Order: sequence, then C-alpha cells, then structure tokens
Amino acid sequence: MDTETILLIAGFAFAFIIIICSYYFSKRNVVLRQLTKVKSTSLVSVRHNQKVKVFGKVKAGTDVLTAPLSKRKCVYYYVEVKEKNGNNGSRTIFKEERIKNFMIEANGAFAVIKPQSNLKTVTSYVVQDISHSTGFLNDASPRLRHFIRTRDIGATTLFGFNKNLEYKESSIEIGERIAVLATAKWKKLNTPIEGYNYSSILELEGTQDDKLIITDDPVAFKDKL
Repeated sequence: MDTETILLIAGFAFAFIIIICSYYFSKRNVVLRQLTKVKSTSLVSVRHNQKVKVFGKVKAGTDVLTAPLSKRKCVYYYVEVKEKNGNNGSRTIFKEERIKNFMIEANGAFAVIKPQSNLKTVTSYVVQDISHSTGFLNDASPRLRHFIRTRDIGATTLFGFNKNLEYKESSIEIGERIAVLATAKWKKLNTPIEGYNYSSILELEGTQDDKLIITDDPVAFKDKL
C-alpha cells in the first residue's frame, strides 16, 4: 500500500472519529445519557437527599422571563447569534442565557426548581423554538431590529449592508412539560404558596459537581432511551 493511500485512509478515519465524538459528546446526548441512569419517580414518593428524575409541567414562580425573540413568557431562554461565512461555516458572535426559579407540577404534587442565576449548577438541553436570519436583501423585522439594538449586535458591515446572521432561540415556557434530574431536598415552607397547603416543600437542586439536569426533549420522557 503506497503512502498516498495510507494518508487517505488515515484522513477518512480521523474524520469519522471526529463525527462520532461530536455526536456522542453533543449537549443533547450528554443530557439524555444522564437521564437514563435514574428511573423516573413521582413527586409524592421522593425522599430527602434522593437523586431523582421527575417529569412535570412548568408553573411560574414570583418572577418570569420574556424570551427576547419570541416574546413568550418563560422561566428559561437561550439565544445565540451566528455569523455565516463563505465556506459554509459560522462563528458565534453573541449568546445570552437566563433562568429563574420556578415550580413543576405533576398529579397535584409540586416541586421547586432552584438553579443558581449564574447557571454553573445547571446543564440543560432545550429544543430550539425560533430561528431567523438576515442578509443581503433580507432585512430584520421590527422585533428583531429591537433585539439587535438593545444587545448592541453589529448586524451590518461598514458599508451598511446586512451581515449574514442567524438568530436562534430556545425557551422553557409556562405550562411546558419538562424532565428534571436533581437532588431532592425537603424544606420547611416559610412563605405560603397559593394553592399549596403543606408545611414543607420539595426543592430540586444541583451543584457544580452534580449538576441539575433540565430538558424539554420529548425523548427524555422515556425511562429507556
């Protein structure tokens, strides 16, 4: 086998390994693999300090977010802007991620999700909801222009032409069903919650070493993935 053939085979093998690794270590697959390690539990049967996987519908807390592109009320959003280049590649020029404390409900039982605002204790995969693009002869809508202006995104060239930009948004909306993997903590309830008549409440938490996992991916609602 000559050197050129060996190099060609090695190149194909290297590319194949890169593709497999990219798939295996993608955020979605990392989250889904973590969820397979724990069998789902009903909220009413959770024990203190138990590692649990639970499913429930999102209930708003005392404060909610507004997703910047869709203007939907939510408890979490992630927005990313990428600039496309002529080689079918792209680079991220802006990203923003925010989350609030919220509750989930399942069969009349409740739990509080309490991530840190800096998101260092959270790993999430949220399905993309919104996608927009701008470019030559493709102007931004008024809502998108407002987003560009308030985030100070350089959306035009020095000559005033639109850059080839792609805007993507993912969010967890009020009423949406999600899967959560976390450590359970039963805590005394100091401030009453409307519609909740118990003295303690379940909180689902994470740490930097044992992160809170959140996803709305439909595949996550199966115990065997």
